[in-house]
Amino acid sequence: MSREIKFRARVKRKNELVYLKGFRYSGNEKIKITFADEDKDDCTYTFLNKDVCLEQFTGLHDKNGVEIYENDKVFDGKYHGIIEYMECSFVINWEIDCSHDDDLNYWNDKIEVIGNIHERSENNDK
Repeated sequence: MSREIKFRARVKRKNELVYLKGFRYSGNEKIKITFADEDKDDCTYTFLNKDVCLEQFTGLHDKNGVEIYENDKVFDGKYHGIIEYMECSFVINWEIDCSHDDDLNYWNDKIEVIGNIHERSENNDK
């Protein structure tokens, strides 16, 4: 199975989520990220590694066609979960102990992305 490899980054000090065109580690403590700004111009910035949280695209879309990334919060109509990368695959870490399978490949067309772990709203406070 092949999938598109894409990343987004949460820039902590700006509390901003950007979809990356590329990234490169610069030494042991810095990362350069490139993304398109509102005018679709490429921007490249250097940050300390600790100030950027990279999140990988799973290659899957939810039931509404929304791309699913690591750290996304999802909802299946009854239970909430968080997308994580574990043991070489993407899984749903359900927020309560339920009998649901955690394999994202099974759930992707049955769940809805409702946010991510970095943001808080009425819909994803859980």
